[in-house]
Amino acid sequence: MDSSIPTDTNAQNRRGVRFAVVLGAILIIGGVVVVSYSDYVKEFFTNTPSSPEGTLYVTLAAPDSSKTNLYAYNVKTKELGTFFVQNAITKLTSHISPDGQKMAYMQSAELMLPGSKTPHDILQLFVADMATKQTTQVTSSETLAKRNPDWSPDGTNILFTARDLSIKDTSSVPEDWGVYTTDLSGKESLIVKGSYPKWSPDGTKLLFFRNDGLYLYDVSQSGEEALTKVWGGDVFLSMKLALNHSRDVVVWTNPTGKEAFFFSIDWAGKKVQFIKSLETYALWAAFSPDDRYVAFQEVETWGENPTNPSLVAYRWEDKIPARIEIVDLSQFNQLAMFLTDWR
Repeated sequence: MDSSIPTDTNAQNRRGVRFAVVLGAILIIGGVVVVSYSDYVKEFFTNTPSSPEGTLYVTLAAPDSSKTNLYAYNVKTKELGTFFVQNAITKLTSHISPDGQKMAYMQSAELMLPGSKTPHDILQLFVADMATKQTTQVTSSETLAKRNPDWSPDGTNILFTARDLSIKDTSSVPEDWGVYTTDLSGKESLIVKGSYPKWSPDGTKLLFFRNDGLYLYDVSQSGEEALTKVWGGDVFLSMKLALNHSRDVVVWTNPTGKEAFFFSIDWAGKKVQFIKSLETYALWAAFSPDDRYVAFQEVETWGENPTNPSLVAYRWEDKIPARIEIVDLSQFNQLAMFLTDWR
């Protein structure tokens, strides 16, 4: 079976790349049976609920504004509301801590930059208490455009993507950005060039995009020795990564190719295996709390001005997954829209 993972460029230069994926049948070698992925799915997804549940966390802005705020959508009650009181302070890309008690997100804060006589609004990492909404500023650094926090499994560190002062804000390639980490006291460090980083289940490895594909980074090593390329292809920032909650399946979206690709992850062996693809103009993605569904921030058409944004869900393990409408987002600015968690 052939499958392509199309790549994306900026609006003026979009192109694709082909991948050949061979999925074997059940192999019997030396008396050892290698069970097919379909058998795993059949066992794992027993007693699947009839519909998705939980709360989706999404960043939204008014149609005529780029001032984003954090929203939560209750799938069961169909209620969409702001997590914080609406104000003029930009907030974006929330992610809930492993214990469910804290939210990491980015918020603009004033900072004096080198050579400047007036303070600039720089996105910084904040943490909020989920119950009290009390907030704490974590970082106070010069790195720009911080976004997409990802809590470490033990809740002590947070990964994020950011850009150095020297990089132009028009860049659309992952290696013009950096994979950063910080502890909760704000001790920030650059790990490697790349974007959209995710932790392994034990916190010893990272998964992220570079210009030419999907990479693993072993935090016990350093430099090029720490890097392992696990899947190749041209990558651009319109593509997104999302891990399931058990952190053994990743979805890679490519709206230009109208496909989302699923891979299983072997963290110890430092490799991934293609599972399947879905046809969808999907950008951001998040797995349901039980990992049986995937939600996408999806558009009806793709191009210079994508149309009719919405949140949709698929029971991704099904042979032909049905598309489940969750909520219409056409009343918001599609260019300032981020789906980042589902709890």
